Amino acid sequence: MASKHEELDDAIHAIRQIMKLFMLERILCVICGVCSFGLFLFAAYKLFDSQVVDTKTMGIIFGASGISTAASAGISYYLNKSFNIIERLILGVALPSAPPPAPTPAPTPTQAATA
Repeated sequence: MASKHEELDDAIHAIRQIMKLFMLERILCVICGVCSFGLFLFAAYKLFDSQVVDTKTMGIIFGASGISTAASAGISYYLNKSFNIIERLILGVALPSAPPPAPTPAPTPTQAATA
């Protein structure tokens, strides 16, 4: 039977493998966040330079806010999943395993008919 330390090492190794597997998605979320920040800066420059709010500038602002929302949702999703995995690992190591519950006896035919 594996000790708790070995189980924890195996779980940490599995988390590292999962993080490597989804590295491209996390990098893509960060790139989208940086692009949306750049679009926000460009829209602010256009607003201050022209002193006129036009549909192109508003389109840039709405597009940048949508990209920012998608990027932050993706990052939050991956962080939430990794924290849930870590929480389960810590609880699995910290809490002793409980014995399985005792089986309940099946009702006899006379008990089932009277109920």
